[in-house]
Amino acid sequence: MKKIYFILFSVIALSCTKEPVADFTTNKSVYDEGDLVVCTNTSQDASTYEWGSLLSNGNEKDFSFFLLPNQISATIEMIAYSDNLKKSDYISKTITIRLKCEKNNTGTYYFKNSTSGILTIKIDGGAGFNVLSGQNSQTLTLSAGVHSYYVVDNNYHTWQGNFDVIQCEENWSYFIL
Repeated sequence: MKKIYFILFSVIALSCTKEPVADFTTNKSVYDEGDLVVCTNTSQDASTYEWGSLLSNGNEKDFSFFLLPNQISATIEMIAYSDNLKKSDYISKTITIRLKCEKNNTGTYYFKNSTSGILTIKIDGGAGFNVLSGQNSQTLTLSAGVHSYYVVDNNYHTWQGNFDVIQCEENWSYFIL
């Protein structure tokens, strides 16, 4: 009879384990390249953790790592486990990183023609320029802001749309992911 009570008690105890809720905060909302990212664990009902990012991983309660130069974003992942390791919860967060700006606060672009004909390209309704099949256009230097493009090939097929050039502010370029 004692064995039955023990088994029943064990089953009830296992089923009463709370679901962990994985969560963490970071020490900043936006980072500069090379910064130290500090993650503070705010998980609930968890006792064991697995952290991961492209640069590092660990199993401590809190987690930190340095950002690499020219890195524009980083995704941080964490799994929180219950006391008996039977239940877990997962969370990931992506942080934004500001990159240092190039001089002149402009963007440079070129267009590659992967079609078999000639393309005529117009930017912001200006004069068009031709790009031969398999070639790249001249490099364009464009100011910050939204620019429109209109492309027509020698068979009169057209493509049009917009793209954004993000200008530097106080010597920084903001990349929004």
